[in-house]
Amino acid sequence: MTKHEEAPLHLAFYGFNGKAKEILRIALAGQGKNIATLSEEGPADAAIFNMDSSHMEQTLANCLKRYPDRPAIVIGARDPGYEKTIYLSKPVRISEMVQAINNCHPAIAQKSAVPASKTENNKRLRGHFSAHEQQSGRTVFENRRHAKTSSTRASIQDNEDHFYDPAEFIQEALSSALAESLKNQTALQFDILSGPDSRQQITFLPEEMTVSSTMNDEQLQKLCATPLCLIQYSLHKCKDEVTVYMKHHDKPSPHCDSFDSFQVKIALWTGVGKVPANTRLSASLMLSRWPNLTRLPLIAHAMPITALLIDQARPLPLIAKTLNLQLEDTFDFYCAGTALGILAKADADTTSGKSPGKQKKHRHHSLFGSILHHLRGSAGK
Repeated sequence: MTKHEEAPLHLAFYGFNGKAKEILRIALAGQGKNIATLSEEGPADAAIFNMDSSHMEQTLANCLKRYPDRPAIVIGARDPGYEKTIYLSKPVRISEMVQAINNCHPAIAQKSAVPASKTENNKRLRGHFSAHEQQSGRTVFENRRHAKTSSTRASIQDNEDHFYDPAEFIQEALSSALAESLKNQTALQFDILSGPDSRQQITFLPEEMTVSSTMNDEQLQKLCATPLCLIQYSLHKCKDEVTVYMKHHDKPSPHCDSFDSFQVKIALWTGVGKVPANTRLSASLMLSRWPNLTRLPLIAHAMPITALLIDQARPLPLIAKTLNLQLEDTFDFYCAGTALGILAKADADTTSGKSPGKQKKHRHHSLFGSILHHLRGSAGK
């Protein structure tokens, strides 16, 4: 996050109800370190729009007409397509929100500057406001659906849109709780004390290898997308009588998953098409064991990716290119595979003199090799 010595940005807000406004205010004051304060329209330096509220298309258009030089951040399920706005797709990460607000500062400074040349203006597409971007020449807030995969490894690795920090979300805490429960063979209860779904419980039962929760999938998905700074939680050992009841009651909880299924859900709903920070995208990956795909939540394109990795170790960008997939699809597979512990880097074998392509073939190699050959043939038609 860029640190500014200026006073906090005055941010006008549109389309936020009372609860959403309070969450935004807390996020800006907490993890945002008072980078901005919510303001009325008149004295505002910039504006933020929740495009999923009613009549926001017209509201945005009117505000851009009234304040043509005022930076605008728009968040929603789709990009409305206005130039010189910074678009953030939902669910919004607080780190992305902070970066978007940082990008508004140089835009404000340019109000009184001499107008740029036509060539320079053509380079400034939506969200191109930051000094960092002017140095690197890459888009910071390009919508995932419009993003084009770069042809060079270096630019792919440097693209901030490809990464997220698990420490900013509840994923690490839940994964650690599950691992602790499994290691100590102790039933643990994870209590959500604040946030959009407070007073909910997630219970880890290692003997049954199941996770029992009072939250449905929609609530759990929302929890995964909520910045950790907005959530309070506690972890404690379950009382013996509670554990016995949950084990033997016909319906211990309305929602129950295996350990593996739970970890895959958490990984997919937190990553949403990104990989954890510091992931080396140039590293070749191989499967350390065969996943039971029929007993896991749906992972897009899991079958062809699995077949490809059984055939030969490959890095994520090459997997996407070979199977003609979006890079984000391979990122989803990576997040799920990492959560399950089925992926291993093949670099060590390569450096020791072994070729990834000559690894011991899996017993399913013939079958899935045929599937892969068929898929490749279909893609070429």
